[in-house]
Parts: sequence; C-alpha cells; structure tokens
Amino acid sequence: MAIYVQEYGEDCPNPNQRRIYLSYLDSVKYFRPEGIVASIGEPMALRTFVYHQILIGYLDYAKQRGFTSCFIWACPPFQGDDYILYCHPKVQKVPKSDKLREWYMKMLRGAAKEGIVHSVTNIYDEYNLGGSLQEVRSARDYPYFDGDYFPGVAEEWIPGIIAEQEEQRKQMKTLTTGTKVNARKAAKSASKKVYSASVDGDLDSELMKKLGVTISAMRNDFILAHLAPKCTNCRKTVAEENLYVPKEENPKDPLRLCEECNSIESAMPKEEKKFLNRGELVCQKCPPLPGVKDEKVKEEEDKAMQSEFFDTRQAFLSLCQGNHFQFDSLRRAKHTTMMVLYHLNNPSEPAFVATCNVCARELEAGAGYRCTKCADFDICEECRVRVGHQHPLQRQGRGRGEKQQMTDAERQARQQQIERTMALLVHASSCTNAKCDNPNCAKVKQLFQHAMKCQTKAAGGCHLCRKIWTLLQVHSKGCVAHECPVPRCADLKAYRRRAQEQVEERRRKQYRKYLAGN
Repeated sequence: MAIYVQEYGEDCPNPNQRRIYLSYLDSVKYFRPEGIVASIGEPMALRTFVYHQILIGYLDYAKQRGFTSCFIWACPPFQGDDYILYCHPKVQKVPKSDKLREWYMKMLRGAAKEGIVHSVTNIYDEYNLGGSLQEVRSARDYPYFDGDYFPGVAEEWIPGIIAEQEEQRKQMKTLTTGTKVNARKAAKSASKKVYSASVDGDLDSELMKKLGVTISAMRNDFILAHLAPKCTNCRKTVAEENLYVPKEENPKDPLRLCEECNSIESAMPKEEKKFLNRGELVCQKCPPLPGVKDEKVKEEEDKAMQSEFFDTRQAFLSLCQGNHFQFDSLRRAKHTTMMVLYHLNNPSEPAFVATCNVCARELEAGAGYRCTKCADFDICEECRVRVGHQHPLQRQGRGRGEKQQMTDAERQARQQQIERTMALLVHASSCTNAKCDNPNCAKVKQLFQHAMKCQTKAAGGCHLCRKIWTLLQVHSKGCVAHECPVPRCADLKAYRRRAQEQVEERRRKQYRKYLAGN
C-alpha cells in the first residue's frame, strides 16, 4: 500500500495554509489471511481495516503537527491506468466511484470516533457552489493542489467563459438594435447548455458557479475532512478561543459558532437568526494550534530518506515501468519490493561525479581520495601511490575485505560530492575565464563543446554525451532558478512539467467522461 500526500504548512499563504491533499492511494491484493472480516467498528475486510488504521494514524500525526483539514478526491483509476504500483494482480478489481467513496467515508467515520476528525463535508457544500445559503464563494478561497480537478479545469474554462461573455454582449447589443431573431436563437442555444455565463458576472464567481454545475451530481467524490473545529458561518478555524456548540448534538447537521459569529447572531432579531433557533448552545474552549514543523527539523527528527525516485508518484511509476518492477504476481511483488528497498537505501548518482585530477580517469561513487586543503582535488589509488600529493588526503571509500554498507558519514560525504558536482556544472556554464583556477572547470567545458559537435549523441551510444546528459538531468530536477545558465536546463524542466500535466489532464478528462455517462 502506498500513498502520496501534499502538505502545506503554516508559512504557506492562504487558502492552502495548514491544508493536506491526499493526492494518490494505491495497493495490491496480497494481504494474508484473506477472507477475514474485522469485527471492530463497521464490518469490513481485515485488509481494509489495516489500511484504514494506517490512514487514521497519518491523519492523527498530521493533526498533531498543526494541519487543519484534509482534501480527498475519490477518483478511481480507469482502464489501463496505474496510480503508483505497476501492474496489479488480475484478480484485483478496480473499485467504482461509489465504492471508493464509501471506502474513504468508512475510514473518516472511524477517525471521527477516535476524535481525530471533527467533521466531514464536501467542497460543493463547503464553498456553497449551489448558492443555497449565500453567494458563491470566491475561487481565491479554494486551495490550489497539484493534480487536483479544479485547478486543471479552471485554466481551460477561463478563456471559454470570457469568450462566452463577449458573445453575449454582442448579442445583447444586436437585440437593442432590433434584430430579435438572433437574440431568440441565442437564448434558445443558451437554454440547452448545462451552464451559461452571466453577461456581467465576475470571472471569479463564474468559475465557482461552473464548478458547482459540473460536479453537482458527483459532489460527494470531493471529500473535505476537518481536523480542527471550524465555524459553520464564517468557516474559519477556531483555535485558542471560545467555540459554541449545541447542547444536544445533531450528527447530520453539526453546528459550530466562533465567538464573533455567536455575538452577531445573538444581537439579531429572532426572525432573522439562522443558527441560534436550533437550540441551546454551550461554550467550549479550543486549544491553540501547534506550529507545523519545517522540513529541516522534521527530517532531522524522522531521519527522512531522500531519493529522486520517490519524489513524485510518476517518478516511482516510471522506475517500475522501466525496470519491469511489477506486482501482478506474488513472486514479482516480492522481487519488486526488494528492488524498491535497494533504490531507497542507495539513491541514484550522476554518471559523472568525480575524476582523478592526475590521470583524468572517472572515479566510482565513494572511491579514491580527496585533498583536505585543495579545492575540488580528487586522486585515484594508483596515482596516489605513483605520483602522490603534497597535502593530506582523505579516503573516500573502503578497502578490500571491509563491510560494504555505507555509514551516515559516507552518505553525507556522497551527497556533498554530488552537490559539488552540481555547483561545478553551474560554474562552468557561466565561466568565461580561459585560465580558471578550478581544475575541473575546463573538463566540464570540454564536455559541453563535445556535446555540441558530436554527431553520434547519447541515443547513438556516445558515452561522453551520456555523461553530460545525465549531469543536466540531475541538475534540472533540483534547479529552482528562473534564469539558469546551465544549457538545456529550462527545456528539461519544461519537458518534465508538460509530461506531468499531460498525465493529470488525462485523469481529469476520463473523470469528466465518467460524469457525463452518469
């Protein structure tokens, strides 16, 4: 079982502040024993119960870290799709939307019984997309998550809404000049549409109205779980202040009022009150929200393991697809698990990490010696014995007969070596000094020149082109500069971004077809 989540801390601006988006969840059906029904809480398979407890444990962990809500889009994979794990067993059926939605709701009901989840709703009701209680909320209040349904379709809808409003203005102008036939045709065609933009409507509100019309039939697929109490009226998270709740709780219609909304409601005439006529309210003191720990502190405490193959679900899926790491049989699943653990404990390295400054031979990862005084000076074992060096040398690897498992210090040294290589790549890309003090700068420049003139290229089998291409790919994955001097960096980042957008867009299109069919 695997999940990918997006976490947005207290430093993130609203509306994403302290939010969690459960992006993807996937599992394979090899749980043993099979066919056992758990008798705790709602009846369910033992495998389901265990997976629910894992998710409930994560929500509890997130709540303790200060997160206030969790968004879930219950969108099952479609035919031929794998979310995280490559090649599921043939006996495993893909759940329908209603089954998957109920699977999540069972988990959230269990979390509510343990006091982890305060309330569960959906984005249709949370943001008043039906406009039943008040005006439709702003699109600026809606969290923006990578791969979520709304951000993707909003970018597609904006040009269409603007064009439709312009067309309606032209038709209204035509109507005032006396041409009524075109106006009647326009009104007839607009009545056939499920959604029609208002002529004078604000683009912001029009987006939310169209979203409400689009997902109204499947509103329950967009689940929102509150990990902290929220005011029913203003929807703000109530922390370190009084919260007013009914003396007799109604599970189907929970009521929560903050101090400010309760005061305003109390001052209103009896016939205008919306909440206080439901019964007597009692006051509760809410504790303050804990501070969400930053990534550096969290990594030090949790000893997080870093690997580019696990950064995104698409990177992990590509690793499995490219190496045929499959889960369609128990034997293959065991092999895949071992290989996944291997890659997790042995993060991939760029092909060009270090070379001997004497003989220019490429050194294997963690091999050779490094000077403790010279900047960026490496030497192999043979050259150290034959030529030597004037300064003390620090060994980068192990001798024969020693254990091959890497220590934390060696992992850190390897990571520093990769960072030095990336820094050298950036330096060589912008360096114009023909007599640069860095001895490896000229080597990287020669690789660049070779790559521009080579006719074989990496695809044809040129090992030098393959080295520089690997360097560029590793650099582009971690580069955040807007104007990076490294060649092809912007192209590689754009290509990776387009590939990810195409995958997510395919998911949204399939879901829209599913909505249209229902």
